[in-house]
Amino acid sequence: MPEQIAIGCNIAAGVVVLVAFAAYNLKEEKISTGTWIILAFGDSLDLASYFDMTEDWWKSIVPAAFAIGSILTFVIGFIRKRFSWPDRFDWCVVLVDIVIIGIWSWHEASAASLSFGSHEFAPPAVANLALQATAVVAFIPMYRALLTGREKEHLMPWILWTTAFVLFLTSSAFTFDTIEEVAYPVVGLLTHSLVAVFALAVIRPLRT
Repeated sequence: MPEQIAIGCNIAAGVVVLVAFAAYNLKEEKISTGTWIILAFGDSLDLASYFDMTEDWWKSIVPAAFAIGSILTFVIGFIRKRFSWPDRFDWCVVLVDIVIIGIWSWHEASAASLSFGSHEFAPPAVANLALQATAVVAFIPMYRALLTGREKEHLMPWILWTTAFVLFLTSSAFTFDTIEEVAYPVVGLLTHSLVAVFALAVIRPLRT
């Protein structure tokens, strides 16, 4: 029964992710160039590393939905000219992300595990944990743009993405084999919900 609940949560979360991307791409406002450059590439690597770590397509539904959605969002945003030219800070963030991915690639090639205390992280787990660092870095340009008022984000897609990660985290609680599997939904929940909080903080003054 827990496995069926987990699969149901994953399917529901995947659908919610894609619905959120559809809503996001109906908008016309400028979106964070630096963030979506990183996510378009990083979410694809997340999918590859998460599946490599879990070897389970049911568990990889949400990473797959984000990989598809992020790539399409970048392509649609480019075609519809929703991007503005990144400033120096955003380019630095993109560069930091590239460096992290470079380290990840080197570690993948070496196929080395990592020990922390009594726990040993297998190479796929190390790769996925490194990619969670790039996910955090990816959102820095968006947070900055929201807090400085250069850009704004609509709440609904971010609420939906946050909901999807809650469902995914619920699924992981039923079926995770190693603690590393929980890192992806936890980081996703925090990064996406924080955009919703910042977006709400920007919207409220506009309504008063």
